[in-house]
Amino acid sequence: MALLLTLIAAQVVAAGPPAPPRPKVAAAPAQTCITATLTEPGVIVVCAERPQGYRLDPDVTRAKKEARNHTLPKDRELLRDSACKSVGPAGCMNQPAINVVGAVGTAVAMVRTAMSGGNVGKMFVSDPQMSEYDYYLAAKQEREEAAEQAADQAAVAAAGHSEPSAAK
Repeated sequence: MALLLTLIAAQVVAAGPPAPPRPKVAAAPAQTCITATLTEPGVIVVCAERPQGYRLDPDVTRAKKEARNHTLPKDRELLRDSACKSVGPAGCMNQPAINVVGAVGTAVAMVRTAMSGGNVGKMFVSDPQMSEYDYYLAAKQEREEAAEQAADQAAVAAAGHSEPSAAK
């Protein structure tokens, strides 16, 4: 009896732990790959399934196209030194002064904009151009409006076809 238990224990140790159950894999669909026998040497035929469901967002592609067509190239900034060239204790006499009234007016406008919850940063944009995201929003809005208009026309057409049959 001890010999039998020793043999069973030796077999269990030799076999190791039981293998985890394999996950069930769904059967792959039959590939519809046309394999042609080619007589040309060095020609390789590769069969693969086409990806399903991959589609570019039409609003994004239109926004990129609009941004590319409407973005103007930035002009070179010519940084010219127009500072006073005098040397000495007197300094420059005819330097433009800071417009204090204009600076105070700008500060008041900034505070009003901030208090009303507006965007203060837009006040400092000197060359306003639409960003790609702005073009995306415009394209999305135009597409949604066109879809609503088409749905309205389809509803009117369906109502127009149903009314004469109801009148009979």
